[in-house]
Amino acid sequence: MSNETPAPPTSTAEAAREYRRTLIENYRLARQGRPAPGVGKRPVEAQFPAALRELIQRVRTEQPQRRFELLKYRHTVGERVVTEVDDGEPLPPEEQLMMASVTTSVIVGDQVTVEVYMLIGAWQNAGR
Repeated sequence: MSNETPAPPTSTAEAAREYRRTLIENYRLARQGRPAPGVGKRPVEAQFPAALRELIQRVRTEQPQRRFELLKYRHTVGERVVTEVDDGEPLPPEEQLMMASVTTSVIVGDQVTVEVYMLIGAWQNAGR
């Protein structure tokens, strides 16, 4: 196990700002002719792990007067991005932003593997 101090919890606003920085880097790569995998696509909910789909359904049930639109999705293992699905559009304003993630950790001896599935969406009024 590492003696490093764990990072403090990240607020939704901080996570959104970090994702915006990632988007800027993706756009830079795309301009260089090396787009990041998954950029230019929309996430497909059916491809998410069951735990993440259950979170989405729970949120939709709790907010029936609003519509939830999926925008971006990222799956990482450690620091390696396994899948990133991004339509290339900027994030919505923070008051419309919804982020959800499912994290699993496996510890074997002194090795730690952290896997994260994260999605970003936007709340819209049901009439929109």
